[in-house]
Amino acid sequence: MKPFINQPCAVLINTILIITIQITTIDRYIYPWYTLYKIFIRCIFTFPALVSYVPVAVLGANLNTVMRVHVPLEMQGRVFSARDTLQNITIPLGLFLGGIWVDHVFEPFMNRPSAIQHALALFFGAGKGSGIAVMFFIVGIIGFILSIAALRNPLYQSLNDSE
Repeated sequence: MKPFINQPCAVLINTILIITIQITTIDRYIYPWYTLYKIFIRCIFTFPALVSYVPVAVLGANLNTVMRVHVPLEMQGRVFSARDTLQNITIPLGLFLGGIWVDHVFEPFMNRPSAIQHALALFFGAGKGSGIAVMFFIVGIIGFILSIAALRNPLYQSLNDSE
């Protein structure tokens, strides 16, 4: 088998490259006179991006390992292709639906006074942009619940059993 750059390393390298390009663009063209601002922006962009992509690299490596172990060699090309297609087709779909939900559901909800809006405004702020924060939070909670439910599935629990 030929050596290859594994996907988690590529994700991490691409993330660092994109962050560096963004920071360089901000530094060079937008705010060249604020040294403290530059340091602040670097901390704001770099630290959360690295912290959020470390688990992505670990999850990607684990998924690839499980799939290579449990999928027969002659079917790996088709299975990996189908997996990658399904993963990548959901990105534009999520962007499209997320934009519609923010514009027509979450932002109007966060701009109308109500008891729930007031409680959510304590955590996510009020006004423009608070609706997308609420949507990200709700999607994160749904993802967490689905992940915990999947862990309880006997099919996933049996993946570690030796054959």
